[in-house]
Parts: sequence; structure tokens; C-alpha cells
Amino acid sequence: MKEVSLPIEPVPKKRGDNSAEVFPKCGICYSVVDETYTCKECGVEFCKDCGNPMALVCTNCEDEEEEEKPKKAKK
Repeated sequence: MKEVSLPIEPVPKKRGDNSAEVFPKCGICYSVVDETYTCKECGVEFCKDCGNPMALVCTNCEDEEEEEKPKKAKK
């Protein structure tokens, strides 16, 4: 069973012109980032450093996929 993180509230950031700009927070490393991606396996929001944005898979799910692959026997 996969563990699913609860959504993390975005952090509001104020600009000099008094308008609030909201930056998302990574659900894996908890850093405030410019952009997050949603994992297609578990739904967690992750940053570019905590997964594969092209494949839309977070590092947690990438690790699980690698463990599930059968090991090739060396000859």
C-alpha cells in the first residue's frame, strides 16, 4: 500500500507592490519552490529535485518501481 501525503498549503509571499503571490511547497522536501508537479502514481506535489517532472513520478514512487523490477541474473 502506498503512503499518500496530505496536501500542503502553499506559502503566501508578498511582493513590493502589496499583491500576494503564492508559491507552492514540495510535498517531499517541504521546500517553497516556483513550480510543483503532481505524481501520477501517488498524487503528491513534488519539485524538480524530488522526482522526474517529465515522467510525472516522485522519488518515492521511482524507488518503489525499482524495487519491484526483477533483478537480472549476471552470467
